[in-house]
Amino acid sequence: MKPSRIHALLLGGLVLAAVPAGSQAAIVFTPLSSSATLGSRPADQPFVLANGWTQRTLFTNQENGLWRAGAGRNGNSNFDMIVQNETGPNAGRYLFTVNESAGGGLVRYDRVTDTPVQLLEGALNGTSYRSLDPIRWTPWGTVVIGEEVANGRLIEITNPLAAPGSIVAIDRPKIGRSSLEGVAWDAKGNLYYQDEDNNGGIYKFVPNNKAADYNPDDPNTSPLAGTGQIFTLRINAANAEQREGVAEWVPLNNPDGTPIPGITDPTVNARQAGDQVNATNYRRPEDMHLVNKDGVEYLVVAATTADAGSSPGRHHVYSIDLSNPDAPQVRSFVDDRVTIDQATGLTLDASSDTFINPDNIAIDAFGDVWIVEDNEPGDIWKATWGANGVAASLARFASLSSLGAEPTGLYFDITNPFRAFVNVQHPSDGIDRMVEFSLASVPEPATWAMMIGGLGLMGAAVRRRSTQVTFG
Repeated sequence: MKPSRIHALLLGGLVLAAVPAGSQAAIVFTPLSSSATLGSRPADQPFVLANGWTQRTLFTNQENGLWRAGAGRNGNSNFDMIVQNETGPNAGRYLFTVNESAGGGLVRYDRVTDTPVQLLEGALNGTSYRSLDPIRWTPWGTVVIGEEVANGRLIEITNPLAAPGSIVAIDRPKIGRSSLEGVAWDAKGNLYYQDEDNNGGIYKFVPNNKAADYNPDDPNTSPLAGTGQIFTLRINAANAEQREGVAEWVPLNNPDGTPIPGITDPTVNARQAGDQVNATNYRRPEDMHLVNKDGVEYLVVAATTADAGSSPGRHHVYSIDLSNPDAPQVRSFVDDRVTIDQATGLTLDASSDTFINPDNIAIDAFGDVWIVEDNEPGDIWKATWGANGVAASLARFASLSSLGAEPTGLYFDITNPFRAFVNVQHPSDGIDRMVEFSLASVPEPATWAMMIGGLGLMGAAVRRRSTQVTFG
């Protein structure tokens, strides 16, 4: 095992400290002016980063019997999205990631013991895990993972902190079958997801079981276990290609989950049901996150495929204003023909195809949106908010130099807003890895603690130091 990398992580409580006037309320850096040169950095520190930030590998797919090529299993590790145990005892101690591969599964990394373990692999109910991509910690303290395949399953892990061999995984078909990557909950407990297809739409599940009534001893009380109604987003019934404007949520089944005559049961095939009502096509929508900005709840969605017929490809990230549940407003949060590159002062694609294949979305502790490209080299961008749910500009924060790889799963540490984690997926050397980013000189906790508490994130504000970890 590699040398210990234990951090101080005094965890488990909400942060309520105040932010002094004039203190730092965002992650600030000088933008990178260009992408990394492929192959220019060592494999264990593969990113070109903004000045003042450091990186290190936490673990790779070559450790502790993890799912990987050459281990007598079917396929590469393909580490994808990341989440922490965000609530409950020892909040923040563990990092979870999924394998986007046939028969892969779920990995849990213990930040105290510096040990990754494979929690799931193989099959569920006789069907192999297929290209697991999204992973989220639910508002009621479980983990959900999803399959990025046609009619993919959303799977709930009811005991994610249990020992390997004791993990309980349950298929949750009532939310709908779709090619899953983005999963998000709004303040009312509604679940949003997408269909990762070039003609894919955006969906909402309104559960009849409520999170407040969840009983950990009874998995059937989960909001994902009970019945509910599935909706799809539509702007113009006569033109599925119109992606901006005032939209509506079109029901695909009844409030009790029973089918609507003439519409395919979305719990069997949500894509087909959406096509039948001419749902808006979001050009391979991928990751999504909810963010509250100035009292408005936005669903931010990355669309990886460029607009049809555009050259260079015109790429978008969308924001959906959920203020009016009957008339959500959809805007281009990022449009590379309009949004400004902070490094040049020009639009992102003013001189070349600079912003390519937006894929993953992350939200930091200060409510800012980060965007990860599915590209080689893959860049990581931070957005600066403008007016009306639209980004005024983007700043390139990091760029991946690994040959054959893409960065995936950017996730900000709930215990320190100046630390983040990201995976290096499918590099040419076959060694997937999870990398940690840290700001070399971290501001005093009092300058950012309230921001974390205001977003409802868990974990005490602590200084970065090298002492033994204690959990309550």
